[in-house]
Amino acid sequence: MKKITLSLVAMMTIGSNVLTAESYPADGPNSYKALHSGNGTSTRYSTNNKGFYLGLAYSFMRDNSEFQITNGAGGSGDIDGNLATIISGFNFHKNAAVEVRYNHLVGDVSTSFGSFSTSYSNISLFLKPKVKIEQTTVYALLGYGQSKLENYTDEDFQWGFGASYPVSKQTDIFIDYTNLYNNEQTIGNIYGKDNVHLFTFGINIHFPNAI
Repeated sequence: MKKITLSLVAMMTIGSNVLTAESYPADGPNSYKALHSGNGTSTRYSTNNKGFYLGLAYSFMRDNSEFQITNGAGGSGDIDGNLATIISGFNFHKNAAVEVRYNHLVGDVSTSFGSFSTSYSNISLFLKPKVKIEQTTVYALLGYGQSKLENYTDEDFQWGFGASYPVSKQTDIFIDYTNLYNNEQTIGNIYGKDNVHLFTFGINIHFPNAI
């Protein structure tokens, strides 16, 4: 069976808060802690950890592929592509969620030999354990998925990790890495190995009162 790997390298920068030179009492409702803890006029946000959420993202894919024929011929190289990613998730606990992701190739893939047109998609079901550190949520992705290249399909354990940061009470931005396929096999006199991964950058919108 054929496989193709997707990887993205995405960067995210989060600005720091600027503190004013005002003085605050040590305790009470007018203390700095009370005024900047998420109540009142503070610009610090915390998205709801319960309920449904939907996401839209861009993923960069890379397949580190190699093959070897028993007579000595062989080769290796990267196959790169751009994917649109949609996400549907449910937070059933403040430290855990389930998430479905669908990735679809947009445009051609590129190799060291040039670009070519193909069709690729992947659908994954993940368990998403997570922990909140200050405003940032760090999480892992553990699950199973199916990739489809043209008329060929592959199923495999898939995993990843990432971080999200709230930009409003219902919205967060995130960046993560997922490994969709990492396997090797021999068919006849041909040995092949593929390592398919994605780097994804996107936005989630939370609907805590949907049910």
